[in-house]
Amino acid sequence: MFIRSMCCIVFFLSSTVAQPHQDVTNKYYVGRGEDASLDVARERARTNLIEQIQVLVTSSLHTIKSENGSTLQNSAVQSTYSYSSIMLRDVQEKVEHEQGVYRVTKLVTRSVVQSIFDQRRRQTIDYLTAAEAEGDGTTAVDLQRMLNNYYKAWLMAGLYPDTISYSFRFGGVSGVTAGIPRAMQLVCDNIVFSPSRKVDDEYTTWKYSVMWSGRPLKNLRYTFYDGRGDNEETVKNGSAQATFFFTDKRERLFPVAIQYRETDLQDALLAIADSMRAPFAPKMTIQVLLPGEKIKVIDTVRAIPLPKTLQPLMERHTDLAFFKSEIDRLSKYGDIVAGNKNKFDKLDGLYVIVLDAEGIKSILLYDKGNYTNTATGSMIHLPDYAGKKILWVKVQ
Repeated sequence: MFIRSMCCIVFFLSSTVAQPHQDVTNKYYVGRGEDASLDVARERARTNLIEQIQVLVTSSLHTIKSENGSTLQNSAVQSTYSYSSIMLRDVQEKVEHEQGVYRVTKLVTRSVVQSIFDQRRRQTIDYLTAAEAEGDGTTAVDLQRMLNNYYKAWLMAGLYPDTISYSFRFGGVSGVTAGIPRAMQLVCDNIVFSPSRKVDDEYTTWKYSVMWSGRPLKNLRYTFYDGRGDNEETVKNGSAQATFFFTDKRERLFPVAIQYRETDLQDALLAIADSMRAPFAPKMTIQVLLPGEKIKVIDTVRAIPLPKTLQPLMERHTDLAFFKSEIDRLSKYGDIVAGNKNKFDKLDGLYVIVLDAEGIKSILLYDKGNYTNTATGSMIHLPDYAGKKILWVKVQ
């Protein structure tokens, strides 16, 4: 008889027991299993069915329980994990019993499985769209939400059996599996921690102004080694604080690990994917300055928001090919006028883009003979950039 199960979550960890079978009509995925025990036969049929759908399969040495006569004992064997978090609808089951052996057949239509995968693809794209939308605008940016949406897209893409191509704002067109970690790293490369003032001499506590692409960063968790152990802090409204216990008071760079991953995922499918893939999640680290005892830093830091026209240039500051094409495009449509200093009658209010072989080093704002770094708000001397290329830009 056929038994129809209207809705069931399938999530298995089992060893391969049979070769896949396929229905000759190509309408169904078919799994078969047999054993003297009905439960074992059903498990084998489910495993065989999932193997054909090929959701998440990886091989590893694992201690499993194998049946030996009437007892169960542990044995370390090469096994295949068949993971599936598919919400299968209309799964059919046929059970036959002959000469003490149960033969179980499980079937699910290919259209049902395809609709599930189509939904996963849509969810992946939705998370990517939400992540990149966080970068729009000119006000403070929530990088925690941006990176977490990238992570959710990365998790969901791992549950999709084919390549998904996407045009990333950070990194260009690529498959999402490789493109998401690259986009996340490009995002993190635009984070700037600027030491603003020392607030505690005893424990070397510094306040930092934190910007992203010339905009205040309003929310981001991070960890760092403080001289005793790992410490977690949060950027709030463009400001962060860090305390250190190093006996050596010299100036140094210290690594900051960006903690974007949520641990309380509400979506059951994402929670399952997270439990399997979290150890392989992209790791994002940036370098931050800890000033030495005799280092003088600015008392306040007021970053200058870039015009929306120039923001993509800093977001992809290491991509020189993009820089050239974007400058050409903006010039063609009259959004900017770009050239050397002598091209302009009036210099006040112009932006000065400083480049080298690795990309954009800084975007400065010129006003009354002063050059201000838009990312930090600090005054600079143009000779500090000796040997670099300079492009003057007027935003129309």
